[in-house]
Amino acid sequence: MLFVCATHGHCFDGLSSAVLLHRFASQHHPGADWVVHACGYGAKQTEPSAEMLCGDQNAILDFRYVNAPGLTFYVDHHRTAFSSPEDQQDFDARARLAPERFVFEPTETSCTKVLGRLLESQHRVDLSDLSDLIEWADVVDSARFPSALAATDTAQPVLRLVSVVEQFGDDAFLAKLVPRIVTEGLTAVAKSPLVEERFRGILPQHQAYSVRVREKGQMLGRTVLIDLTDKRVQSVTKFAAYAEFPQATYSVLVALLSSGVKISVGHNPWSGRVREHDISEICRRYGGGGHPVVGGIALPRDQVEKARSISRTIAEELA
Repeated sequence: MLFVCATHGHCFDGLSSAVLLHRFASQHHPGADWVVHACGYGAKQTEPSAEMLCGDQNAILDFRYVNAPGLTFYVDHHRTAFSSPEDQQDFDARARLAPERFVFEPTETSCTKVLGRLLESQHRVDLSDLSDLIEWADVVDSARFPSALAATDTAQPVLRLVSVVEQFGDDAFLAKLVPRIVTEGLTAVAKSPLVEERFRGILPQHQAYSVRVREKGQMLGRTVLIDLTDKRVQSVTKFAAYAEFPQATYSVLVALLSSGVKISVGHNPWSGRVREHDISEICRRYGGGGHPVVGGIALPRDQVEKARSISRTIAEELA
């Protein structure tokens, strides 16, 4: 038997969701072959497709819904999970037939949390030894840290792992990490040479990124607009915008990446000010998506000027 898992790549919640599903597959389909695909929305990144979902069991986790005949498992929590009413209708039909396999909970803070609850209650999967993974995935995806400095504390092994996954989390790397976390646990893998060596390699890039954010950021009212399209970003430090601009209520960051141009929009959870906008809906207007508190838009590399224009428009709206 072949079990195919398409999950959000370069994302800790995507990785963690795949770990939980691997435990499910091991328990219910012992001896099955396992393939994990790291999916993304960038121009050079792969998205789930009927061709990709070619196993006996096929799952999409923490990613936009795809109406594929072979899909047997779907779990997500993004409000922008469905590209069209037809996709929503197809999901609803499958969910009525198999509610234990097709779950969409847009009010939840992480896919890992949704999937963990589903596997424990509906499939009797023991995840007690992975409870710290479920908690960390939810903390990271919901930015549930006491401060921006705590969120960027690289002395914490799990946050080093988060950075490594965001940088290196392609098919091959997830194929190494997922089974190791299942068997060894989160802390052991976070402290392993596999992670530590990669983190040491990107640490100077993270430090340089924070400097660029500080230098390029400009306040537009209560929103910080950060344009990093003058040269390619090598590595991203999550929450750096709020560590450098704690006074900002919102952030809009446009960056030139190897996969294209990415616009990231977010609400600063440590600003002390209430969020007044649904960021996922703002990003949806431009072909992106996400959550009410954070979202993103991906464009090809040759659309830098368009990305700059969109990012300024969004920043001015949030200002």
